[in-house]
Amino acid sequence: MKTLHLFNRPAEETAANFTDCNQNLRFIAVSATIPNIDDIAAWLGSKGNPALYYKMSEDQRPVPLKKVVLGFNKSSTTSAFKFDLLLNYRIPNILETYSEMKPTLIFCSTRKGTVQTATTLVKETKFIFQNEQKQKLRRISKLFSLSFLAVLVSTSTLAMGVNLPAHLVIVKSTEHYVMGTFQEYTESQVLQMIGRAGRPQFDTSATAVIMTQNSMKSKYESLLNGTQLVESTLHLHLIEHLNAEIVLRTITNVMVAHEWIKSSFLYIRMNKNPKHYDLNSTSNGRLMARYCVAFDTMKNFFTLTGSESFEQLFNVFCSSEEFKDITLRVNERRVLNDLNKHKSKMTIRFPMPEKVKTNVMKVNCLLQTLLGCLPLHDFALQQDTNKILRSAGRISRCLVEVVWCKPHFNLLLNSVLLNKCIKTKLWESSKYVSKQISGIGLVMATALVNSGVTSFESILNTNPRNLELMINRQPPFGNTLQDIVKALPKYDFKITQNSTSNSNKAELTARVTLLNAEQLKTKSSTGNSHTCILLVGGPDNAILCKAKIKDSHLMEIPGNTWTQQFSVVQSADSGDILGYYISQDWVGFDISLTF
Repeated sequence: MKTLHLFNRPAEETAANFTDCNQNLRFIAVSATIPNIDDIAAWLGSKGNPALYYKMSEDQRPVPLKKVVLGFNKSSTTSAFKFDLLLNYRIPNILETYSEMKPTLIFCSTRKGTVQTATTLVKETKFIFQNEQKQKLRRISKLFSLSFLAVLVSTSTLAMGVNLPAHLVIVKSTEHYVMGTFQEYTESQVLQMIGRAGRPQFDTSATAVIMTQNSMKSKYESLLNGTQLVESTLHLHLIEHLNAEIVLRTITNVMVAHEWIKSSFLYIRMNKNPKHYDLNSTSNGRLMARYCVAFDTMKNFFTLTGSESFEQLFNVFCSSEEFKDITLRVNERRVLNDLNKHKSKMTIRFPMPEKVKTNVMKVNCLLQTLLGCLPLHDFALQQDTNKILRSAGRISRCLVEVVWCKPHFNLLLNSVLLNKCIKTKLWESSKYVSKQISGIGLVMATALVNSGVTSFESILNTNPRNLELMINRQPPFGNTLQDIVKALPKYDFKITQNSTSNSNKAELTARVTLLNAEQLKTKSSTGNSHTCILLVGGPDNAILCKAKIKDSHLMEIPGNTWTQQFSVVQSADSGDILGYYISQDWVGFDISLTF
């Protein structure tokens, strides 16, 4: 493992698995800064025998490197952009103090910051972007190596493998712009940049200067001086890793789990600050592993009480941990707020009481925009919507599985509907049902809705030639459209009371019949794997009956009819019984009834 200071959780887990399963592997670990090398040696070595290691002092460095960390005040009202700009005016003094009239490299966090820094210095200063053409980069690098350029201002290009005779390296600001926000450089990035200073074949001494906030000064001093201990980060996601190993049957009991932990670097550090972990292989844990759902998202699911409305469940769903990378940009707020509330435009189904000002509210607004088929012309927001959808499907499927075993009727009903909405990209009561048909996009579906065709039944009841006029298509497209709709399953769903009922208990039967089974055996628009969920709930939010029923199963049983009996305790204040037969894959032919 080269440059051990790049040590992180994936590397730690991978190495732990290797050391646990293969004692013949050899590791070579190299680091310029790690102080607790003995801990690494104990981890990589065999049981009771630490690996051989060599700890070299700073005076053995070929070119002596002077390391300087300068801290500057940054008030709470100063943005990262402004702080970066203010640092430009500190650079001339640093050059005068440390450059000794020798070549200097200045690393900036952004392309714009590179230009601003170069402009602040002298007009002759050259700067290199990360995507400069290779020929131009080599030419400028050669001029710098021959000392024709005194100062070179760059982004990260020159920190990755370019060998230049820089006597002085300046890291201007330790924050860089990533995914819409400013974040601290990783330790490896900082070490790569200061590593450009003092190449043996070019120089006999060197200086590295890091410019950062006062609050971060001690951190970088510890990093450069080799006093910052390397700690395990495996514990930050220990639950997810242990759960995955339990599901894969790598860990089958507590003793095996102990051995697995003992093969990690975490165990070495835990001896100084031990912590205890519970291991429970549960159905929910297996669901979390199967659907790759974050632990914090699962915790959100378990905060549900069972009485949440569809809107409340939707809000919880939008706060899932998987969506944390969706950031709210300043220039997007107006578009999102117009989608949320507007006097003359179509808006989202569940408007938020406040203006859109958080990442979660952005996710909520974008997802509702998609499900409501509202126009969204901003390309960046379209990309964010696609990013949300990449995770939303597996999260909603996991939610249904989690609440399937719970006794709350409303929660299960709303979870099933939400999962269907995510899969079809439509609200469960949407008028844009035609959008689900192959060959019909949002433009055609909108044209049909504007013409009053808002259901599969209305498609069948409309003359095929009129359908073609509505969506500007040629015959026989209208007939083809109707043929597809005719090949959709048609159900009859009833709840009846049995003759065995008495004054204390009512015996009921839920009955589902596939009306066009013979036709679907020849041609089905949904496929034989199409599944519906039957739900029957009582007035006290209790689940009386539930089942997952495939069309293929209905085709095989006598009369194409599925039945299930259930009982209900009768009382003077007994309310209505609600029944639902819900397609998991399609919007437009769900059945609901009240008994």
